[in-house]
Amino acid sequence: MLKNSLPEEFQYYKPEEESFESSHDAFRSALPRGFAWEILSVYSGPPVIAFKFRHWGYFEGTFKGHAPTGEMVQFLGLGVLKVCRKHEWVPSYNLLMVKTLASGFTYF
Repeated sequence: MLKNSLPEEFQYYKPEEESFESSHDAFRSALPRGFAWEILSVYSGPPVIAFKFRHWGYFEGTFKGHAPTGEMVQFLGLGVLKVCRKHEWVPSYNLLMVKTLASGFTYF
């Protein structure tokens, strides 16, 4: 589950109010070119893998009533994957920071 520590008035996306489908619809609409995900650092190996990641894309569609700006948006976070003997994994994420690269309103 995605967690964040932003003040309530800046939490435009609230995972507890979204379904899997509504979440994907919202982000596909807002980020029509996709929302890339990359691993920046890996801190530990299996069976518990801790890593730092970046999620980014271009805000070129509407998001919850906000008009597109064309800016690149990104967030950085920490993730933990727990791998079991059957090579299944259970993800856990913690949002560290939200920012836009250009000046302007922060959306996520």
